Amino acid sequence: SSIHELGLVYADLKPENIVITESGHAKLTDFGACRPVTPEGRQLIESVDKNSLKDLRDGGWKSATKKEEKSFDSDDAENDDESSQAPCAIDDDGRIEGTTAYLPPEVVMGAFPTTAADSWALGCVIYQCLSGRPPILEADESLTRNRIVAFHLDEGGKCDDEAHLFGDSHSASIEPSARKLIVQLLKRHAIERPSMQQVAREDFFAGAGTDVFTLYQ
Repeated sequence: SSIHELGLVYADLKPENIVITESGHAKLTDFGACRPVTPEGRQLIESVDKNSLKDLRDGGWKSATKKEEKSFDSDDAENDDESSQAPCAIDDDGRIEGTTAYLPPEVVMGAFPTTAADSWALGCVIYQCLSGRPPILEADESLTRNRIVAFHLDEGGKCDDEAHLFGDSHSASIEPSARKLIVQLLKRHAIERPSMQQVAREDFFAGAGTDVFTLYQ
């Protein structure tokens, strides 16, 4: 929510980018795919020291030797991702970012990610936390993209894809309030997905008496 309020989209929400601290706090990492989606967000990015952005995008995990071998190139650095899942979200200068299994249909089809893309990814992450697997993951990258583009849930999840989401032993025990939230977040049309502020008021959180914005306290 705070990222969106700054006029930015995170664009790469997935379990690998969420860390749990020793004290139990959840924190986001790897802001390399984060992009402005409002004039205010773009102004914020442009006001940041460019060298700082380069250091952040370099990730801090590459060896010093590797850094000394060649000068920084943002395309090379981002394409050197060791993940087995290929990046897929389009950046405004032609580069692609993100991880396919967590991208919404519109981004897979070539649209620039908006805050609604983060909502879709949140639905994927919640589903994976509760079932042990991403909601849409096929044998290879191409099949996964095709499945995402074709994926569609009616209100309440009543359609063929409901069996895909909640029909196996891993996901059968997902409680109704969680199912409702996942279905809302995995709406095919971006405009129908709830914002992070709306998500916080869903029964999955509010029904349990949880205020997600003060939970860190």
